[in-house]
Amino acid sequence: MLSANPGGYTLPIASSSTLGGIRVGSGLTIDSGGTLSSTGSIGVPQIQDISASAVSVDDNQTVDLNIVGHKAYTLFRVHTDNASWVRLYVDNTSRVADSTRSEGEDPAPGSGVIAEVRTTGDESILVTPGIMGFNNDDPRTDVIYASVTNRSGSTTTITITLTVLQIGD
Repeated sequence: MLSANPGGYTLPIASSSTLGGIRVGSGLTIDSGGTLSSTGSIGVPQIQDISASAVSVDDNQTVDLNIVGHKAYTLFRVHTDNASWVRLYVDNTSRVADSTRSEGEDPAPGSGVIAEVRTTGDESILVTPGIMGFNNDDPRTDVIYASVTNRSGSTTTITITLTVLQIGD
């Protein structure tokens, strides 16, 4: 039997193995019936487009782009506004190591190539199923490493737009 005398009983702190009391923290409320509720909201990641441009790229010239994105993501689509060969990598080391591979030659397994697409103009390439990509820097950053080769036939600016879903933070 529980004593109603002050100091007669101390409720233990609840844990995974002990039934006990909890403290109501920030963003939480408890009503008179003892129901605990959250007053905050949890953000749901949204599919979004992220872009970068390479300016005045000569025909058949390759340039590197660092696209500000996410540490980890799912890739759904790659869009280019001009004919291009686009490659995405986990880090700059992988991008440099892949720089001599020719178009049409498959990358070696484990080479750090996340995806590659070839467009013939202002075109979107749907990536199905979506591909998980990530940044392999130490410490991780939100950079998505890309290389783009101009295949338009003339000097032009090439904008790459990636449709991605952020995974984690």
